Amino acid sequence: KFYVVWPVVLLVATVIAHRVSRRHLRPTLFVALLALAVPSLLWSQHLVSIGDNSAYFSALSRGFELAAGGLLAIAMPAVLRAPRAARVLGAIVGLVVIVWCMATFTTLTPFPGVNALPVVLGTVLVMAGHESGIVSRGLSMRAPRWFGRVSYSLYLWHWPVFVIGAALTASGV
Repeated sequence: KFYVVWPVVLLVATVIAHRVSRRHLRPTLFVALLALAVPSLLWSQHLVSIGDNSAYFSALSRGFELAAGGLLAIAMPAVLRAPRAARVLGAIVGLVVIVWCMATFTTLTPFPGVNALPVVLGTVLVMAGHESGIVSRGLSMRAPRWFGRVSYSLYLWHWPVFVIGAALTASGV
């Protein structure tokens, strides 16, 4: 759904912006993504609040997370004009928030909904730090780069490995 809906939304927003004025492209795209992000977050929170597990898997309830990256991309020229020290501090705060979420969230934490916001905003702050400071240097080291290269493969294969491992363990093999 993401690969069908998002390009159409961005194309429509781009056409509208060009008809008004080329100078309005970024603000129009920003508003379009925000118009998708807010209802997505509200829907996500609604599903979480009623205990509907589809909140975790639905593109509609996770769209706000993807929109956050798009909003940052649109705002990045302004972000890069911010003082370097502010970007470095933001990246540090973002990384601390992500680590805090990793340490405190459990399987009992209702997720995504509003509980996804600290993770999403922390990630946005790390990305907004761009190539500035200690967080960027740390994430540029060999081990994090390696993990980044294999993480999607690990994500795709972790569930079959767990299921097969559990089946083998249960059967006594």
